[in-house]
Amino acid sequence: MKKTFLAMALSALAGVACGRSGGAHGELFAGNTAQQKSPESGWQETLSRPGIRQADGSLCPSDQDEIYGTCIPKKQGFTVVQGEIYRQGELVQLKGINWFGLDTGKHSLHGLWTGRSLESYLRQVKELGFNALRIPVAPEALQETTVGDDGYAHPLDEIKALLQLAEQLHLFILFDIHNCSADAGYTTGTPTFCPNYGVDAWKRDLKTLAELTKTSTYTVGIDLYNEPYKLSWDDWHSMAEDAARVVLTSNPSLLVFVEGVGDLSSSGQHATFWGENLYPFKSKPLNIPRSRLVLSPHTYGPSVYAEHVYFKDQSFPNNMPGVWDEHFGFLRDLGYPVAVGEFGGRLQGKDAEWQIAFISYLRQRNIRHFFYWSLNPDSGDTGGILLDDWQSVDTAKMQALQQILQN
Repeated sequence: MKKTFLAMALSALAGVACGRSGGAHGELFAGNTAQQKSPESGWQETLSRPGIRQADGSLCPSDQDEIYGTCIPKKQGFTVVQGEIYRQGELVQLKGINWFGLDTGKHSLHGLWTGRSLESYLRQVKELGFNALRIPVAPEALQETTVGDDGYAHPLDEIKALLQLAEQLHLFILFDIHNCSADAGYTTGTPTFCPNYGVDAWKRDLKTLAELTKTSTYTVGIDLYNEPYKLSWDDWHSMAEDAARVVLTSNPSLLVFVEGVGDLSSSGQHATFWGENLYPFKSKPLNIPRSRLVLSPHTYGPSVYAEHVYFKDQSFPNNMPGVWDEHFGFLRDLGYPVAVGEFGGRLQGKDAEWQIAFISYLRQRNIRHFFYWSLNPDSGDTGGILLDDWQSVDTAKMQALQQILQN
């Protein structure tokens, strides 16, 4: 149907009212803006619906990101630009460590049982040179009826205290849906593993986390699900796309972290660790807004599983960069940010060789974001940065990490 000249003029004025200017060949759309105010903080955000298509084909001006049909100012929260992460317009490098416990039946971060305060741990994390925490959670930790521990009535109270302290100390937080039930442990491999849990419940929990972190300017994102190794890339691909939409329509200031799969899909010439295999991304990339997407592989050395053939190769550890390139390193060449969500180990024997080689690889490959596993000493196959007294530090591990902590 042809538009009258008056209708076209009115549409153009509507686009101008939104503060947009189109290119010479711009396509015209109706547009509007809306003010939303958080009742908790009074913080305001301006949301714009796309108006005039820009000269580069995007629906939003250059200072805004299009997130599922809505234009979001780049400086409102976190964004990805040319493969780098920014917070409110400032370049960010995530130098992180994992701290688990909220994913377990204790429903509380481990180590708080010693009497040390949450703030004490966070200050030590920062003093060690880390600026970010990856926090695994179980679905039960997000339920108001779950009984807490270590001085918190509910796990949600502990999470809120964590967010408040992280804000004060300028520590970035990445939440991770680690399993489908605290009783199931970390090996579930898919949100559908648990009988009383499923895709709908998983999406509900993602939305809960996204809503919970709306007033937290240091929550960088949500890791959609831990190590989905029981899914093929085709299955995980569609699930991750749907889950990302849930997160970003609830809180578009966050980033979405997506892990790789396991060996149910081709991993090239080499076997992978759970969550490491992003090889299929080459032929089937994710349809998630690039301004919000971070790829987050997990990888480990011989102290976790020594039977991979490449650990027994005579050229080890010099052969490892080829393995890592095949599984996830290539993503840097494609312009995507890579944040290694888990790596670590005992740092003894061949595992020490592996860790030192991997740390060097991160620098050489310009993979600037990582989360070491773990702060906790009670990780059976890796140990932690803290020793068994939950205060002393493994100085050998900290020394090995210096070249990326100081990078």
